Amino acid sequence: MTTFPEKINTRKIVYLNIQDSLLEFSQTVLNNWVVFIIADDITNPILRAFANLCIDKSVLYMHATGKACSETDDLFDWISIERQEQNGKLPNWMTTDEDVLMTSWDYDFSSAFWFITTAANYDDHPIDTVLVANFTSANHSNLIQELIVKINSGWLPD
Repeated sequence: MTTFPEKINTRKIVYLNIQDSLLEFSQTVLNNWVVFIIADDITNPILRAFANLCIDKSVLYMHATGKACSETDDLFDWISIERQEQNGKLPNWMTTDEDVLMTSWDYDFSSAFWFITTAANYDDHPIDTVLVANFTSANHSNLIQELIVKINSGWLPD
């Protein structure tokens, strides 16, 4: 797991390559956090377990990119609905019927990262941490570092 030294606004950026184990993620303490998922294969069996663990850890918002971004968005929505229907564990901040787990997606990596680090919000819950969860074989940490610098310099996506 890599924590970048620079923040975007007040948001700490943490990067984690997830290939075949959720051990490191499961041991990570996160508060007031959102997740940015990079996924190309919705059939990856660890993705569903990751989504469940994110909800268990009270994620505020999920934004996905990659070839499977739309399906990843759907996966989080369906798990959240299943839990609500079965009176399962929901994020601890979900206290009223109006509270929902926000999910979204964007095929454009840079725009998606900009969105989750600058524009995504959840009313009265400040976002302190953006967890970048990479489920692909490519290492995106250099691109993330470049985007942090660009965004902090005022760059906006098209």
